[in-house]
Amino acid sequence: MSIDRGPLRNVAGQMGYCGIWCGSCVVGNGAMMEIARRYHELVESHGLGHWGAAGFDYPEFLKGLESIAGIAVCPGCLRGGGRDDCALRNCASARGIRSCVACAARGDCSNADDLDRMRSGARAAGLAVVDAEEEGGRFLEAGDSELRSRWWWRAVFEEDG
Repeated sequence: MSIDRGPLRNVAGQMGYCGIWCGSCVVGNGAMMEIARRYHELVESHGLGHWGAAGFDYPEFLKGLESIAGIAVCPGCLRGGGRDDCALRNCASARGIRSCVACAARGDCSNADDLDRMRSGARAAGLAVVDAEEEGGRFLEAGDSELRSRWWWRAVFEEDG
């Protein structure tokens, strides 16, 4: 089975303005869509709609998996992805900084609540969130090896080397 590694290659070297490593995001690195595609294939190839759990709407379930598999891959906010109205990106861009963790005004930031919400949500979802620029550099350098060693969905990328 061939895996499209393009999304992963696109975001593996990217850290968002908020300090989230884009390579750890299943929407940016393509893992969520790949897992949904594979699950769809598995359900169909095993004919679960014919012998699986009674009362389960397999056609609707497959439509849901198709929908997830078709989600557009996020290129990362540094390449135009993410929310258009992201206050963090707009603020960091206006200040000419690459990351909120590098901002001198971080302690007195009007976007502090948005930043905290974004980072805590990302951490809860298992994404890598950095608190210092040098920590971000470590993730960016590690790339694929960090994905393979740290995240549960890493097996998606282990096939086909």
